[in-house]
Amino acid sequence: MTARPTEATASTPAGTPTAAAQNAAPTLREAFRQPKSVWAIAFAATVSFMGIGLVDPILPAISTQLEATPSQAMLLFTSYLFITAIAMFFTS
Repeated sequence: MTARPTEATASTPAGTPTAAAQNAAPTLREAFRQPKSVWAIAFAATVSFMGIGLVDPILPAISTQLEATPSQAMLLFTSYLFITAIAMFFTS
């Protein structure tokens, strides 16, 4: 009796990965091989969130130095977020 090839080996040419190998999770090294545009977007998002994280905690100090009411301080923070959003729209 001769052994029958399985469906995976019969339908795939030699050297190509099987369906199980194609569905495998990427390795850590493969996950970090990204185009430069992906790295640029990741960097911009990190800087943006760092900026928000830096402005938000010092908002009470800014409002006391400017003798601003809480609503005026919130308007200042909202303006900062709005300008950041507009800048990110154009700079991508």
